[in-house]
Amino acid sequence: MQDMRHVAIVRRVYRAGSNPRMGLLAPEYATDDDGNSNMTLVYIELPFMEDVRDFDFAPVYTDKI
Repeated sequence: MQDMRHVAIVRRVYRAGSNPRMGLLAPEYATDDDGNSNMTLVYIELPFMEDVRDFDFAPVYTDKI
């Protein structure tokens, strides 16, 4: 997957009757102490439109001296 620069968009259902969640599977490679290369897939949950919110914060820096 990493050589082809691909990731997988997946649907995950935690148990029967629950709402499915969208996620991304990306490969992660690691080398152990013996020099063997291991690949694992990392799951990152993707937000839906209703999960994204805009927050207004006061500015961190001001021009007042």
